[in-house]
Amino acid sequence: MINVFISDRQRLFIEGIQSLLEKEKDFKVVGTSCNGRNIPEKIINYNPHVILMDINLVKDQMLVEIKKLYTEVKIVILVDNINEEKIYQCLLDGADGFVLKKIYSDTLFNVIKDTIRGQYVLSGDIARLLVKKVQSLMFDDKLILKKELEKREINFTERELEIAILFMKGYSNKQIMKKVHLSEGTVKNYISEIYMKIGIHQRAEAIKFLSEMV
Repeated sequence: MINVFISDRQRLFIEGIQSLLEKEKDFKVVGTSCNGRNIPEKIINYNPHVILMDINLVKDQMLVEIKKLYTEVKIVILVDNINEEKIYQCLLDGADGFVLKKIYSDTLFNVIKDTIRGQYVLSGDIARLLVKKVQSLMFDDKLILKKELEKREINFTERELEIAILFMKGYSNKQIMKKVHLSEGTVKNYISEIYMKIGIHQRAEAIKFLSEMV
């Protein structure tokens, strides 16, 4: 039997998760909370194996404190809107997984079981976010953009990549011209070539398309 503690701002959400879990023979909801106050102290009364916690209720050092007091407990962070900074902080503070609140019930059951087995669980959108973070630490923007374009069978020259990066950062054609030491006409030609390769001919749309890859 896996003991689960649920902490979320919305009582209806808690009741929904509790109802789902208690229909399964493998789970028991041992406690709930609608606010983040005194969570570390409360947990001692419930002896949970897993805590499902709304990311919005996570306070400074809360996860660190929980992990210090209860080294065996697993903490799965429930996410509705992705807040990169908060996710990174929870990760550093000891969270054992992240799941989006919109996941299916079967997925949630598996997440809890996988966490107990020592696996680190990430919902798709959050996994992609963390992969991009790792990529940004390992590679520069130009290399990341090149790899992402190649996945779409789009090949930029080195100069096109250089100009595309400046273009994405909001540089005007004149600013790009000064940065890469080319004439404004040549820069315009490169940007026209970039438009043609990605199949987009509006500056704002092209910037959005390219920026989503980096």
